[in-house]
Amino acid sequence: MEEMSDDEVFVLAASAIGCLVFGWRWYGGLLRVQHLGRDRSAVWTPLAISPILCLASVLAVICAAADPVVRNDVRYIMLFVFSGGVYLAAATFGLACLGISARDDALENCNTAAAWAVCGAQAGAAACFAGSNVGVGPTIWTTLIPAFFAGMTLIVAVFLVAVLTSLSDDVAIDRDVASGLRMAGCMAACGLVLGRAAAGDFESWRSTFIDFAKMSWPVGGFVAATIMLQVKFCPNPRVLNPSPWTFGALPAAGMIALAIGLIFAYTLDA
Repeated sequence: MEEMSDDEVFVLAASAIGCLVFGWRWYGGLLRVQHLGRDRSAVWTPLAISPILCLASVLAVICAAADPVVRNDVRYIMLFVFSGGVYLAAATFGLACLGISARDDALENCNTAAAWAVCGAQAGAAACFAGSNVGVGPTIWTTLIPAFFAGMTLIVAVFLVAVLTSLSDDVAIDRDVASGLRMAGCMAACGLVLGRAAAGDFESWRSTFIDFAKMSWPVGGFVAATIMLQVKFCPNPRVLNPSPWTFGALPAAGMIALAIGLIFAYTLDA
């Protein structure tokens, strides 16, 4: 077993601390809020399950498709899983900065729409990070740097949707479940595409970023589609509660299905 470099040891320790702090605060908050007297199972359950499923998917991708050096060394597996936990924390914090808080909106206000949006943000972040682990590279930075750019692109995509529509208010204030589902679908679909764009064997930084740009452009289409859908189907005086299935789950599923199709297409062309 090879000795880890100083920067690898630092990232392992820092990510482990960050992941544990996030887990402690996340599940501690869930347990405290659960006992305030109202039935919050509709929001508590998905929020409790989401980080576990996201990190499990990251672990599965690492064990199946990461660099053999990583797959065969539990220290590197832990490093990237813990880093994935920090990645989820960053995505959750970023969504809160855009006006949708897991604790304030989803839990304390028992807002199902906000819960779906938070789960979508975590799913999108997990897809970005899992994809960046696919392939062979000489250092941990050939995984972490593409993951950083994929995550920043996801944040920009969500930011554009938030500032160009009333989506944040529709989710946090109007509690529109259809809007929350569309937002979750957009983030998950964007994360899948960005994760595929960040995947692959490392050859050079130039080729890495060229490939990323070539494969990440569909994110713009998902953003545009979400903006148009939000403008057309947001709550209004005539329709206060649009159907969550017709105007929320269906568009979200369509975007995710299209993203999966793009991943297969990119893989076949590789």
